[in-house]
Amino acid sequence: MPKPPSPDRSNEAPHTGWKETYWRSVAYLRQGKDEAALACLETAASLRPDHVSTRILLGRVQVGLGQPAQACQTLEPVLAQYPDHESASLGYGLALFLAGRRGHALECFRRLAESVPDSWRAWNSIADITPSEPERLLALQAGLRVLLDLCDRSAPEPRHLIACVDAYLNCRDAQSARRFALRHRAAFQDPCRAQDAIARACYFSGEFEPACAHKINSLLALTKRHMPARPSRPRLAARSTLAAVRQVSHLMRSHGYIPVALAGTQLGLSRSGAPLPEDRDVDIGLLAADPCCADPVDIVRTHPGLVLNRHARTGDRYLPVSHKGVSLDLFHLTLEDDHYLYGFSHHAGDIQWRVARFAPGPPDEFGLARLPPAQAARYLAEVYGPSWTIPDPVFASAIASPALYQVSPHARAYYCAHRARQCLLQQDQAKALALLAHAPVAIPLETAADPDLWTHPSAAGTF
Repeated sequence: MPKPPSPDRSNEAPHTGWKETYWRSVAYLRQGKDEAALACLETAASLRPDHVSTRILLGRVQVGLGQPAQACQTLEPVLAQYPDHESASLGYGLALFLAGRRGHALECFRRLAESVPDSWRAWNSIADITPSEPERLLALQAGLRVLLDLCDRSAPEPRHLIACVDAYLNCRDAQSARRFALRHRAAFQDPCRAQDAIARACYFSGEFEPACAHKINSLLALTKRHMPARPSRPRLAARSTLAAVRQVSHLMRSHGYIPVALAGTQLGLSRSGAPLPEDRDVDIGLLAADPCCADPVDIVRTHPGLVLNRHARTGDRYLPVSHKGVSLDLFHLTLEDDHYLYGFSHHAGDIQWRVARFAPGPPDEFGLARLPPAQAARYLAEVYGPSWTIPDPVFASAIASPALYQVSPHARAYYCAHRARQCLLQQDQAKALALLAHAPVAIPLETAADPDLWTHPSAAGTF
């Protein structure tokens, strides 16, 4: 396969203005100005229509801005010239899927997996969108085998090590993930990443005490060099979020489930009639109107517009789903002693909530079952406390909810450290410290590798 040209080197005649336009688009992307970057990339592509890197980046931005059909047109010339180009194939397949052409997207990913033996991402992409459960599981195993081969080389890349831990977890082999992360600890070249990988493997196996210890170690290993140049603070876009809620709610209703807004989604609907814009995802509870309802995993997997979490299996209590970039968390609601229980897993001690039984009413405009105002207020007081009507940007229900039920203190502390780490990487030191104040396990910040991150925000790199 011919090597595609790089964006900063031209072996052709000069293209006036192309280089400046291309790098201006890169600067806009780093600033989070995607639409401005799109305009620059369209100009750059018109100046050099045969430049591979420009087209790949343009296609990626078009997909991100909800223009999958245009992304397909952008990337098709690249694949005509370089049929086995991994990045172009992955972007093209994703654009095909988002444009509603799942069959063609699968053909693209299968062709890539066959022609590029090291492309573990091709196998992951197959697993993400195939309607076939046997193919999904085989693709996850194939991706793991490719990554293990890459990691068995003399100097494995840290990104491959992290991806391999994820692949083990997606194959439901948390013990092997833990052994792998421990064995390759030094090869991660970063104690922060290594400790985080070990922590996740322990957590997925239900070993919350060691998971907590490693997660705290990962948090304390953060330094200025881990701070991103531009922090990512994902927020729910109103239009796409409501479209996703409507799509998933009506889908679940058509299969005999009653969808109910939970947690922050119920809070937003009660306050303003829409999900909270500062939330990262949508929380929906599922009540089975018929005991013979199909499993949500099977429902989501066969729907052409939804992406199933790779770790998901039938029988799970919790199912993360994606719809055109919007994350939705689906929870099975089970009745016990006139209370509803819902949580992350079947492991004893994992995060779960227990709330008084409520009576869902008719669907609202989004397809979610309405709760009578008094019952909605009672539910929110159970989950958020009596002051639920007062906005609290620091509150996290997985850490401090009064409705948490039979939860291990180490599972709670794990999430304290996890959320605090996210906040620190988002340059929100105050929120990170506020979250750690809820930790039921001591987190010794005085032993942090870079104490300035916690005590002097003005000195902390990009703070």
